[in-house]
Amino acid sequence: MQMIKFKKYILLFGFLLLCVGLVGCGKQKVTTTDQSSSSSTSSSSQPTLKITFGHGKFEQAAGLLSVPIVMQNDGSNRTLIDSNNFSLHLGNRSIKPYQLDDEASDFHLNFSEGNIYQNTLTFKINQRLTKSQLKDLKLTYLTDKGTSVTAKKISKTVSLDDIRQNVDGYSPTDLGTYYKKAETYLKDADKEKKNDPNAQITSVEDEFEDKDYDKLRTWIAIPSTGNKGSNNIVLKVLNSTNTNFNIAYNDLELVDKSGNEIQVSPDYRNYVVNFPHGKYTTVVIPMENTLKAKYGPYKLEVRADESGDSPTGEFFATKKSFNPAEVKFSNEVTDDTLFSLAPSDYPKDSIKWSNQQVDGNRGLITVDVKLSDYYNLDNQNANYQVIGFNDSGQKDIVNVSSVKPEFVATTKTTKIKMHVKKLQSLTNYQHIVVQSNGKSILTIK
Repeated sequence: MQMIKFKKYILLFGFLLLCVGLVGCGKQKVTTTDQSSSSSTSSSSQPTLKITFGHGKFEQAAGLLSVPIVMQNDGSNRTLIDSNNFSLHLGNRSIKPYQLDDEASDFHLNFSEGNIYQNTLTFKINQRLTKSQLKDLKLTYLTDKGTSVTAKKISKTVSLDDIRQNVDGYSPTDLGTYYKKAETYLKDADKEKKNDPNAQITSVEDEFEDKDYDKLRTWIAIPSTGNKGSNNIVLKVLNSTNTNFNIAYNDLELVDKSGNEIQVSPDYRNYVVNFPHGKYTTVVIPMENTLKAKYGPYKLEVRADESGDSPTGEFFATKKSFNPAEVKFSNEVTDDTLFSLAPSDYPKDSIKWSNQQVDGNRGLITVDVKLSDYYNLDNQNANYQVIGFNDSGQKDIVNVSSVKPEFVATTKTTKIKMHVKKLQSLTNYQHIVVQSNGKSILTIK
């Protein structure tokens, strides 16, 4: 999304409206710094640091909690937005923004006088908060001066134009434009090759001025429990390009198998989430309708910036672009297993089985597995069975009693051990296969 540089009087008017919604007490401007700082602003020409800070609705799923934020630099001093300076206060707990293991997700951004910054933050809370607990949450930011600024609730009626980000020198490309440019590039390259097999196709680096432009991945997990479905999705993006991206929530939707469109809840449509280059971003997003497995599979659709101002075109799927977005249901309820799939659901091109061995006497099958997708391998809900059969049609089925490890959360080759009672009885069959949820995934012989 291209950033808009507002004139000062428009910016001031817009954010004054915002702050009315923040305080809910007349038309006084919000004061988020201490009184001495405020008074020095009016009596001295010395540069001052003053930040106004607001937040949208808290949304939670799988032990994670996300919240849109808006910040404005009302002072005369330039500063730096540091993601490590945000804190969520839950009772006596002070929680820093979410980062899973070694998945870097921090960000730093120059923040000049009059700038507005918008993003969505995520925190790991490891529980489901009640309505009263959500009301008691406090979100703070620690400024360079060492002053803690508390975010105020933003009015639901605030205009997108009033909170649109305009940080100097920071102009992320919207995600829809990324996918559309990638689609066009691949389409043109394919056409050139068909017309001339020896044609020299323009490289990714020359086309996009970024040699890693094809290294962005998008995954969506729908944290559903049984047939109940979910009103949330959890979006994860790995931006391994050298380009910053973002997406406004009103430019994102899911489409079910019948073609029904489910857009983001109105509570989030005026906000954005940023995807800094070289970082992971994980965010919980509320949808306008419940998502259920019986209506799946779902696909992600986005809008591209056709006008150079903001996305206004038709929604389109990402299937013809680099690394199409993946949407999967997940019955897991914690963040570390949320993006996990049983072998039967795993993309075939992203999982490789090898070195399978059978020890009938010990009732043991060992096999190596290598993943090349973000999704972890969920052996716990795999429902493995071993089937022995002959060409004559004779068949016998034995359940796998246990599998170790229960989850594979690495792209390194991992050895899996399946313990199978009565395995010896299958070794005399002509063929032996392993199935997961009724789908053959591995041939023993």
